[in-house]
Amino acid sequence: MNTAVPVESEPAPVLAVPKAKKPSARKRPAKKQSPKKQPNKKQVSKAVKSKSSRKAGQVTAVKPAKQKLVRDSFTIPEAEYQILVNTKKLLTKSGVEVKKTELLRVGLLLIGNSSLSVLKRQLGGLRRLKSGRPKKSK
Repeated sequence: MNTAVPVESEPAPVLAVPKAKKPSARKRPAKKQSPKKQPNKKQVSKAVKSKSSRKAGQVTAVKPAKQKLVRDSFTIPEAEYQILVNTKKLLTKSGVEVKKTELLRVGLLLIGNSSLSVLKRQLGGLRRLKSGRPKKSK
């Protein structure tokens, strides 16, 4: 008979057993699964750029990067607000659809193109307003 000779070896490593998770008392809503995973916008723009570089002579339209939008609120006197509304009505009657935001942006472009002396003169004619929200009238 063959007798096995015990070979001295290192002790077996102790494996860490993960703790079982405790079931939670409240149920969580199931995650919605999208039918197809949409490609990342950065990956799409890179793909468009790489394709356009391969095909010399062909012009491809590359979308400009989205501008970051800022949300803000402000108080404006009613008379100046009426100017905004009347200008919007005038443009709408002439066949140009415009939003009040677009009119404000045009005003900002005009301010940006004005000289410092014109801006100072216009600011001198403005009445100062209290900051904050106006009180609600009953």
